[in-house]
Amino acid sequence: MATWQGSLFLGGRMLYAGSERTQGLAAWSGMPYAVVPTLDALQAGANPVHSTLALWWTQSGPGDTQISVFDVRGRRVARVLPGFRPGGRQSYTWNLVDSDGQPVPSGTYFVRLETERGRSPRKVTVIR
Repeated sequence: MATWQGSLFLGGRMLYAGSERTQGLAAWSGMPYAVVPTLDALQAGANPVHSTLALWWTQSGPGDTQISVFDVRGRRVARVLPGFRPGGRQSYTWNLVDSDGQPVPSGTYFVRLETERGRSPRKVTVIR
């Protein structure tokens, strides 16, 4: 039998798949087991930023990973990290340039981590 890792947040408590706590929740909810995948949450350094932006996350498993930057109108400004990444702690430093290699102007941007487990956005303000 395969083991699957995940977590479930309910009432401010985290429950883990396959644990006695989850089985208790499953009995309470009438479900055989309650399993929700762990989302890879993106963290960002100092905000506002002036020259570079440090990004980091813990990827719960290997897989395709992408970090994209969008302006306030929803247009993709840059795709800064496409590709396969191993599981574990990850980091990347964005140098605040767009897909054409030009510095992005001052403004508000949304940096979004996308993995097989979901999307995690962060709002960032660039000041030049």
